[in-house]
Amino acid sequence: MVHQSETFDKSRVRAHNTFPGWKVEEPPRKLSDATLKKEGFSLSDPVLVFEHDGKRFMFRIKDITYYHTAQGVANGLPFVLGFCGLCHSGMVFHPFVDGEKRHFVPGGLYDGILFLKDLETDSYWNHITGECMYGKDAGKTLKPMDLEYSNLGTELTSSNSYVFTKTNDLPKAPLFWRILEFVLRLFGMGFDQLHGPGFWLAVRKNHTRSENADDRLPYYTPGLGVVTKSVKDPDNPYAQTAKFYSLSAMRKAKNQTIYDKVGEHDVIVRIRESSFPEAVWKNPKGKEEDRPFQNYMRWYGFYATFPECEVFEG
Repeated sequence: MVHQSETFDKSRVRAHNTFPGWKVEEPPRKLSDATLKKEGFSLSDPVLVFEHDGKRFMFRIKDITYYHTAQGVANGLPFVLGFCGLCHSGMVFHPFVDGEKRHFVPGGLYDGILFLKDLETDSYWNHITGECMYGKDAGKTLKPMDLEYSNLGTELTSSNSYVFTKTNDLPKAPLFWRILEFVLRLFGMGFDQLHGPGFWLAVRKNHTRSENADDRLPYYTPGLGVVTKSVKDPDNPYAQTAKFYSLSAMRKAKNQTIYDKVGEHDVIVRIRESSFPEAVWKNPKGKEEDRPFQNYMRWYGFYATFPECEVFEG
């Protein structure tokens, strides 16, 4: 796989310091019917979820789309989460570099994809792979955590679910969110989906590397990108296989489930009850990770990050 620290072109950086970032200071609230009612949340609200010590911590996509990053502590676990409202990709990392804690904010867009910037060195970090693309730590990588896409209705069934909320900086009027979501849906991107051309029609022209567009799929195709390591050479960061599964292909599959091979690994790619896709190991016994590295996102963001990726043709 190609490392962006070797191909980074600073002239393609856009939207410097446009997004505010979220410094998480308040503890999360236990998810319950009472919390939903008090906050005016909907069961259909999509969320990003990660686990620690048997507890599930989540951010609503409606909130994180406004901030693009969130950094804080979840039950003693320091974390930094990045979410790109354009390509719709999200990932969460341990915010340490060589044992030193870093503080991250949204840096801007690179090829139409959010990148993180750490305040200590002003280095640029890919928010999908965790690789430092530019700066003092170029080539180093943040350690990722598993991140799931779900919704509040699904997570309400768990007794150990907690949601981070922040309303003091967000527009408080529910009318604002209704208008915003209506506008997004006009462009084909509600908070709970990835269909259509995306946030802004100008994204492709102005903020992405359109001259190198990969036309194997339509530019904004939603789907699940899966990346696996080589069994024979697990310590080699270049020895990876990346594969993209379009949402339409998953929906056409029997029981909305695909049995496939990514590199040397057998995987199952499916649409969950929450309506979001996921990939799991077909034979999980002995696997260090519970699930392969994956991201629910648009095609342009996946091939820009993994230019040698494969596409499921089934």
